[in-house]
Amino acid sequence: MIDEERQADAAEYVLGTLDPESAEAVRQAARQDRALAHEIYRWQDRLLPLATRVPPAAPRAETWARIRARLPAHARHAPRWWQALRFWQGLATAALVLATGLGIQLARGPEIVPVRYVALLQTPQQAIGWVVELADADTVRLRPVGTLPALPAGRAWQFWTKPQGADRPTSLGLVPASGTIEVPRANLPALENQQLFEVTLEPEYGSPTGKPTGTILAVGRMVALAD
Repeated sequence: MIDEERQADAAEYVLGTLDPESAEAVRQAARQDRALAHEIYRWQDRLLPLATRVPPAAPRAETWARIRARLPAHARHAPRWWQALRFWQGLATAALVLATGLGIQLARGPEIVPVRYVALLQTPQQAIGWVVELADADTVRLRPVGTLPALPAGRAWQFWTKPQGADRPTSLGLVPASGTIEVPRANLPALENQQLFEVTLEPEYGSPTGKPTGTILAVGRMVALAD
């Protein structure tokens, strides 16, 4: 049974509201703590589908001015973490989960969860850009979370994986404009815990070298989840 503090850590990790140091600490802990890894998976299932339904909201400039005017002088120059769009989206998503998702989860009763695999691919800004999951026994799916980054003309997104100990990554194909691609499990060199997945920006027809050559847009490691 996972305690409330680790439940909160898992939820904030999936929402992307942890600072980089805390996010890395949770990521490292999940590699050894299967209960924490399983809780991350549960929050991912609850929150990520809802996050795409939350429209971006930009509070008016005068709203920030009034907030700053009420802050003590020493706090007015503190980092404005509360201005981050992810913070407001996270609050809206969490509220929606409390109002609907949690009730649905309780109504379902106990679940029998088979072994599952999931990787949350994080951007350099620590946001979750894509999710890799085992869609069924024979298919691995890459799907985007939220708004996709702009794709420059003459460029393409390419999907890669690299099992632990492998000497080089394996291309899993170019990602279509929808941001979603399904790959037969048989095309992967392996599917295992801590396997690396990433999306890079490559030339229009893919990397000419068979290895990533462009900017890494999102990267993460697979976590094996089971009750």
